[in-house]
Amino acid sequence: MSQLEGAGPAASQGNLRVGDFLTDVFEVFEREKIRYCVLRNYLGLPDDPGNDVDVLVHGDDAKRATIVLDHVAARNDWVLARRVMRFQYFGSLYFRRESGQTILFDLYTGVSYKGIPSGNAEFILESCVSYRGIRVASQGCEAAVTLFKELLMFGWVKRDDAVRMRLAECVGADPHGFRQALDGLLELETILRVSGLAGDGRWESIEILHQEIRHELVARSLRRGLVRQVRAWARFLGYHLLLRFRGNAGFFVAVIGPDGVGKTTLLEAVVSVFGKGVFKDRISIHKDFGILPQLKVLKRILPAKDRFSPNVAASLDTLSGMTKPHSIWMAVVYSTYYFFDFLLGHIVISRAKGRECLIVADRYFYDYFFQHTYRNTPWFLLKFMARFIPKPDLLLSLSADPMTVQNRKQELTVDEIRRQLGVTENISIMFPFVLKVMTDRPLDECTAAIRNRILVMMSSRQLRPSILLPRASSTR
Repeated sequence: MSQLEGAGPAASQGNLRVGDFLTDVFEVFEREKIRYCVLRNYLGLPDDPGNDVDVLVHGDDAKRATIVLDHVAARNDWVLARRVMRFQYFGSLYFRRESGQTILFDLYTGVSYKGIPSGNAEFILESCVSYRGIRVASQGCEAAVTLFKELLMFGWVKRDDAVRMRLAECVGADPHGFRQALDGLLELETILRVSGLAGDGRWESIEILHQEIRHELVARSLRRGLVRQVRAWARFLGYHLLLRFRGNAGFFVAVIGPDGVGKTTLLEAVVSVFGKGVFKDRISIHKDFGILPQLKVLKRILPAKDRFSPNVAASLDTLSGMTKPHSIWMAVVYSTYYFFDFLLGHIVISRAKGRECLIVADRYFYDYFFQHTYRNTPWFLLKFMARFIPKPDLLLSLSADPMTVQNRKQELTVDEIRRQLGVTENISIMFPFVLKVMTDRPLDECTAAIRNRILVMMSSRQLRPSILLPRASSTR
């Protein structure tokens, strides 16, 4: 292993604990003789890893590497929040309770695209260099892995000037490593062509070749071993379906509370506090899933509902311009129709969780329990339907001083706000997955409490480290 000199950006005080954790991990990897290599984005290590740490490990060492991660995490007061297993991949997300810091370890036992080898893992491990005492990919291997990851998945080279400059620099500094990282997977002519275009910074020309490169990877892999490649595809599909059906990689959070209590503001803060390292994407739900067509057509058939006027004889504390409640049969029609939309929402939630998404709902089925418009809906019917809809992993029951809420949402009276708060309190008793939040408190306190609850709930449902990682496939 050769020595690579260089200096990364200085670490901030807030990242010192992350740096201690990573330093400890890599020291134990060395002591336990675990064959590993950080693939990319290592210039800030150990103090500033960015969103995640991408580590290639030898297939025979993968299980031990995962156990080491868990042991070192516990020793440094980090808690496992999520563990995801896919083909040639095991992702472990850790967090600290008191600070909410998170770190994601992406362990790979091979370099592939949808089960097709796209990098020579053995050569990458053998040719790694040392950077601040950490084994990292040589510059040519780093460029090959980074460039082809984006190109094969999305059809483009990452649209970030700093990343592109780094790619061109690495290809120019280590063209031999770039070629060897792809040797046997693509024709030499194709490798040299891509290498030349990358060195010149001609990224659009490389992007034009992405389909041709995909086809060439598939054809050469099939020629090297038809049965082996078919088995790899079967394993890839199996892990993919397992993740989708298990649905434990994402998280679904919904809120209930009167209009004006701060649902949208709080959810936006919760989404932002997690950043990119915890969830891959965000899915937003408002009122329903939108799978079935809306029932607005009924308004053309039935008489339009009158609205109370603010100047009616009744006191503002009683009505204040609120819409009249639906009749019982109308409320039953609406709630039952949209109940079937929520049933179909199981598909949406399952897919989103399999893709490691954060699903947030600022309005959900439980609004039928307390919204003024649906106050005539029989509770026994709503409770029956609530048993079959997709249940949030966490339901946030928001509360605040009625006068504060009324100042934000003047369409509601103080009496109506009190009624809705009372109903949401009853809902909190009905369901075990509820967290009560007083939005009178500072926003950062509320989001910190919610963040910690989500991470702890995620931690309670994870795979054990005794589960074996998928073995690496030969790339030659």
